[in-house]
This record gives sequence, structure tokens and C-alpha cells, in this order.
Amino acid sequence: MGTLGKTDWYGSEKKIVLAVALAILAASVSVFVTLYWMMNGALLEDIRSRARVVNDYAQKHLAEGSFVHINGPEDVRRDSYMEMQATLDDIRQIANVRYLYTAKNNAEGRPVYLVDGLPMGSEDFRNPGDLIEPDIRPMLDSCLSGRFIESDQVLNTEWGAIFLTCTPVCTYGEAAPVGAVVMEFNADVVYASKIRAMLYSGALAAVIVTVCTLVTMVCLRRLATPFYKKLAYTDMLTGIGNRTAFELELGELERKLSHRIIIVLYDLNHMKRINDTWGHAAGDAYLKRMAHLLIREDPVRRGNAYRIGGDEFVTVFADEDRERLERELELFHMACTRVEVNGQPITFAYGVAEYDPSLDDGSLHATLSRADALMYRSKKAGRAPC
Repeated sequence: MGTLGKTDWYGSEKKIVLAVALAILAASVSVFVTLYWMMNGALLEDIRSRARVVNDYAQKHLAEGSFVHINGPEDVRRDSYMEMQATLDDIRQIANVRYLYTAKNNAEGRPVYLVDGLPMGSEDFRNPGDLIEPDIRPMLDSCLSGRFIESDQVLNTEWGAIFLTCTPVCTYGEAAPVGAVVMEFNADVVYASKIRAMLYSGALAAVIVTVCTLVTMVCLRRLATPFYKKLAYTDMLTGIGNRTAFELELGELERKLSHRIIIVLYDLNHMKRINDTWGHAAGDAYLKRMAHLLIREDPVRRGNAYRIGGDEFVTVFADEDRERLERELELFHMACTRVEVNGQPITFAYGVAEYDPSLDDGSLHATLSRADALMYRSKKAGRAPC
């Protein structure tokens, strides 16, 4: 597209491509957020449903007295501890719970483990009286004050991704909880799915944005190139070729010069008087009508017409018989006087020159200069009607 294409690219085209890229990115993000929210909500609801069932079952099979009698590592040999531990271990395995244990506040008011549902000797096994990890201590404090706690999202702890529920346990007739049943469901799959979804959707969004941006750029180039060429090479008032387009055609023809090239130069009469008398709108209408005649009437419509100055037009012919063309141009010249714009007939002076190697030496600008000289000679001689 050259300099013009580069200039426009950094203007309107860049804004369009940027808008398309942002719109696609926004749509991709919106789709991801919606799908992720739905998927994450469904997974968490499944975990919540299982947690409530396990909670109900666990509370029915726990001895409330164990929250009072069990306090330190020495109590692991109590029958009540071993019975409770076996029950919790069975529930943990059947319900596929990562951690299941009971807890209460110690004498200093800090939450501690009581009965751990893991088998004794496990790496993560906790003895009665061991302090609860800081990650979940705030939730457990709230639970031991009497609130049922359920994660509203997956918790990423130092021992993995979990979904936690904490149910306060109250003895009969007591309002304050004596302890709590804590379940930590394995949420590594949910957390990993979340990370994968973010990575995959981000990569997919990047690919979609890139592809759509490139497609948009290609389409804009294909659409914009003819559009910008038309802007660059068209006279905006008359709709025919401008001086730039004329110079390009001369350059193309000069590289070949294998055709018989004839240049006809026209200069409209009375433009100043029309502008001064009826205004520039009338003058513009006069110019438009002349251009219309050049592209619609014989013989001039067989050539390529251009407006190269204020009231100067030119037509370039290839492979035309000059004598025949000059006869037809004379008829065209006379016929134009019967065409009026705001009561003013179309009159002009013109000059015809055919490329001659001996006179023009490979330059069609020299041919144009000869046509220009003939046009002014005709104007001075008064060939054009007044």
C-alpha cells in the first residue's frame, strides 16, 4: 500500500483491529468466566452434598463424652479414643474424605486436635492436644463459637487443596459447643482443573484473538487497498481520475510506448465569470457536467479521462486513428455547446497531440506540452464558442 497505506494503517485500520481484538478477548474472557463459574459451582455443590451426609452420619456415631475425657497424647490408649478413632477412620475411607477429626479449645482457648481419623503412625497423624494449623484456625474458632462452617471455595493449604466443613458439637442441654467435627475433602482435582482451565482458556483466547486479528488485518488490507487507491487517484469533485492517476498512466505508457498514444487537453471557458456570477456551486456543477460528458460521450469515452487542474481536463487515447478522432472531437466539441448548466452552455478549447518519437524523445509530458500549446492557440484564435 506504500506510504498512503502505512499512514492509514496507523490510523483507522489500527483502531478497527484493536477494537476487534479487544472485543474477541472480552468475549473469550466472558465465556471462560461463565463456564468456569458453572463448573466450579457444580463441583463445590457436589462436595457440599457429600459433606452434609457424612456430617450427619459422623455426629450420630460420635460419643459426646470423648470431647470431655480426651485431652492429651496419653489418652490415645483409652477405649473411648480407640473406638472413636476406628469409627472416624471407617467413615473417612468410605466417604473418601482426606482428613476427618474432632477438635476443641484447650485450657488456653486455642483449638487443638482430639481424635484423628487417620491411622496411627500415618505421616499426617495428629495426637490429642496438638495445635490446629494456622490455615484453618480462623474457621475453627468460628465453628467452636457455635457456627456451622462450610468453605465457599477451595482452600489452597500447605498440605494441598481442600474443601472444609466444620460442625459444632453440643452436649444435651448445653448451648455452647464442647467441640467440633472437621472434615477436609480432597479438592486437588478441582484446584488442578481450575488452573488447567485458566491456562487452556488463556492460551485458546490468545490463539483466537491472534487468528481473528490476522484475518481482520488481511480483510482490511483487501478492502482498504482499493478504497485508498480510489481516494488517492480520484478527483473528489468530478469522480474521474485526478492528476496523480494521470501521471501514473503516463509513466506506465512511457515504459511501453508500443501503442499509438494521443493526448487531448481541454480547458473550460468562462469559469471565472460563472463562479463570480452564480457562485462556486454553479462552477462545481459546470465541472461535474464536463467530466460526465468525457466518460459518457463518443469519442471521448473511449479514452481515459482525468481532471488535472482547476478547469483543465485531459483524455488519453491508445491505438486510435488520429484523423478520425479529430473529426469526432470536432463533432463532440460542437455538441457540447447544446448542453447547458444553469443556462450556460459547455464550451471549451482543446488541443490534440500524438506521441512522436522524433519530437517527444520518449516523454509523454512533451506530447502533453504540445497538446497544451495547441489548446492555447485554439483559445486565442477563438475556435471555442463564446
